[in-house]
Formats: sequence, C-alpha cells, structure tokens
Amino acid sequence: DGKWGAVGMRGGQVGIFSLGSPGTPRWVAQHKNRVNAIVFDRAGSFLGAAGEDNVVTLANIPGGGVKELHGHRHQVLTLAFSPSGKLLASAGEDREVIVWDPASGTELYRLDREGRKALIFVGFNSSETTLLAVDESGIISEWDVKNRARLRQLQDSDKTVDSAAINFSGTLLAVGSEFTAMQGGRVSPL
Repeated sequence: DGKWGAVGMRGGQVGIFSLGSPGTPRWVAQHKNRVNAIVFDRAGSFLGAAGEDNVVTLANIPGGGVKELHGHRHQVLTLAFSPSGKLLASAGEDREVIVWDPASGTELYRLDREGRKALIFVGFNSSETTLLAVDESGIISEWDVKNRARLRQLQDSDKTVDSAAINFSGTLLAVGSEFTAMQGGRVSPL
C-alpha cells in the first residue's frame, strides 16, 4: 500500500515496516553503532539514515540496495530530502552541511556557515530554492540552493536549541529549547 514506517536502532540497524501489517521490520541498512536520524523521501523510494559512525546510508526501497555516503568527520545528527527527492542534506557534529545526489550517492557540495556548535536540523523550502540549518546554539542559517550562497544567518534569542522543524511549505520554522517550550516564526523571503 506504500505506507511505510521506519525504525533506527541503537545497535545500528535500520528497518522498514508496513503500517498496515504489524510485524518484524525488514532490515535495509546497518550502521556500526546508534542511528541518530531517519527520513523518507516523499515518494517513499529512498530511506536515509544517519549514524554515530559519521555515515549516511541510503536505502532504495523498491529496488533494494544500500549506498553508504562518506564525507562527514563526526556523527551525523540530521537529514532532509528536498521535496522532489533530488537532493539530500545531512549535517551534524562536524558543523557542516553536505548536499548529496540520492540517485548516485555522490556529494554535490558543502555549505559554508559560521558557528561552533553541532547542527541539529536541516530542511528545504517547498520550492527547493532555500535550505535552512539550525545549530545547538540557536544560529539559524539560510542558503540559496542553486547558487550555494548564504543568504542570512541569525541567532535565536534563547541560545540553546534542542530541536527544530519546518512545515511542508517551508514558511514556518519551530524551535524548541530548554528555556521555552517552543518558539515559532515565519520564514520570510528576503
């Protein structure tokens, strides 16, 4: 039915399962240790997983097969597919954003940013023109995807961020910190 769930385990296993029929997951990838993040592309064709082993795995759901994407120097904490599924962004403790081509598994480019804390969130807007990243210190960076240029960088007022999320249209960003339950705001165009 195309409705899949995914699970990432402390032991590094990455599995998928049908939401319509409970049972043991089908294991599709293996990391050396804990899985930090998992994400499907919108079509349900690819499942990305990020691990403490500095690796991003990319499983092709209908066709089988797994690619290991190497490029990070420290553990990867967050992943995001672009809405079309043609791009995959990864980020983490090495404070770098890497943009990958999921079809080939090749690194396309890295995005330049300022900040000394781990990146905990990446996300694309609905038109795939911009990419946002949020780090643990509340620095929010935005890049032009086509030109790879940083458009802006701002600091959240709380300075300690635990989580972040963007809506499907890419117009709202929510930030959760230890000091406030959650803050939300519009992602306004420049």
